[in-house]
Formats: sequence, structure tokens, C-alpha cells
Amino acid sequence: MPDYQRYLDGIEADFDTIGARYVAQMNGVKLQSLTGSADDPSQITIVEWSSGPNIEGLQKTESYQSHVGDFQKAVSRFDLYAFDMMKG
Repeated sequence: MPDYQRYLDGIEADFDTIGARYVAQMNGVKLQSLTGSADDPSQITIVEWSSGPNIEGLQKTESYQSHVGDFQKAVSRFDLYAFDMMKG
């Protein structure tokens, strides 16, 4: 199992506790950039967060701490984007 997938699988157990869930995981993505300078990512993972502890809360969990090495081995670039989903 690749390191990044081991990391994702390892932290998922804490998602209920911190109010998060995976929405989608996409591999082999081709992105279009306004600047044209970004490399395509090997994977994009979309996570929905409640109004709970968010990513900082995740980083404090035991599961995250035990799998952060897998994350660091697998990821050379990490971008975090926040989206506000409008409900209506």
C-alpha cells in the first residue's frame, strides 16, 4: 500500500471524532492553472469538515501522530484549500 493511502486510511478512524468525512479522492488529475506554473497533483482528496476542530484538531489526534511519517514520505507538496458549501 502506498504511504499516502496508508496515511489516509490511518487517520479516517478519527474523522467521526473531529467532525470530518471524505467526499472524494481523485487520482491522475490534470489541472488548468491561470499561471500555468503548477504541476499536476498525483491525487486530490476532498474532505468535508463540520464546525468542529478541523485540520488543527486532526493534527492533534493519536492516529495522525502515528501516521504523519507516512504523510511526510509520500507528499512533496501539500496545498490546503477551504471551500464554503452554500446550502439552499
